[in-house]
Amino acid sequence: MIPDINLLPKVEKRATNSPILWLVVLIATLMFIVFGIYYFSIKGDIQSLDSQQQALSNKVDHYNKQIANFQNESQGSFDQSVKFVESVSYPVTPIVDSIESHLESYEKLTNITYNESGVTMTADFETLHGISSYVQNLMTDKLYTDVQVASVTSFEPDKKEYQDATASDQLVPRYTAIIQLKINQANLLAEGERP
Repeated sequence: MIPDINLLPKVEKRATNSPILWLVVLIATLMFIVFGIYYFSIKGDIQSLDSQQQALSNKVDHYNKQIANFQNESQGSFDQSVKFVESVSYPVTPIVDSIESHLESYEKLTNITYNESGVTMTADFETLHGISSYVQNLMTDKLYTDVQVASVTSFEPDKKEYQDATASDQLVPRYTAIIQLKINQANLLAEGERP
């Protein structure tokens, strides 16, 4: 018999890990695809946001230019400002004197507001009849072209105003009237020039 001599080392066949290897490759490929899609979608969003930011930046620049133009247009010279103030100004002493002269001693002027064309005044009256009498007197005054009652509201007078009033006394309500007066510029200027 011939002896079976094999001088080569014995190498056993290894079991191939091909299913595990394929699974690892498949997972890596899927992860690469998912990250690629995510990257390109983020890149598109970034480009979209950059274009929106540029558009908003252009709008802000446009509005800033408009504001600067408005400010430049609204700023006149000192002479123009003086002319404007002189054109809308009028003497106020005759108006105050007239308003107070028509009030009775128990009626009280509480506020006067001046504007270009007239005066808005607020006064406290004891009766509604007092308001109507006051308005009639103002309508006959040559300083005013129109007299309008804007509002009339009633209020309880403060008991502190009356020294003899006690806590149980019931005080008759009073009335606050807001009256708008249109000024007759010619008569007012003539009145204001008097010494």
